[in-house]
Amino acid sequence: MKLLVDTKAERVLYAEAGKDVVDFLFSFLALPVGTAVNGNNKNGLVRSLVTYTVMDDLKVAPMSTISGITLLNTFGIPNISMLMEKTVQIGYEEGLEILRLSLQSKTVLTDVILSKKVQKA
Repeated sequence: MKLLVDTKAERVLYAEAGKDVVDFLFSFLALPVGTAVNGNNKNGLVRSLVTYTVMDDLKVAPMSTISGITLLNTFGIPNISMLMEKTVQIGYEEGLEILRLSLQSKTVLTDVILSKKVQKA
């Protein structure tokens, strides 16, 4: 998953994610919370040839150049030099933390990925 990080505000603006990540996120909605043990569904829930935008609050939409530019405008980013692309892997620990925080936070990706508690060197 590729993140677009606002280094000045120290927050994730959005992530670029493939089918595997979006299937994982959508599986939270398909299963009772107590049974989310992140299973292997061959077909998944979304198309594999599409790249998706995952917002910090876990809203998901198909990605496009125009929507990316619109998001930068919406976030009030005047200078793209303060943005950084960061590629991350979502493992079991991060997945459980995303599940936990999805019920409590509006800044899930920032809390999980940029947090010092979960981030590994």
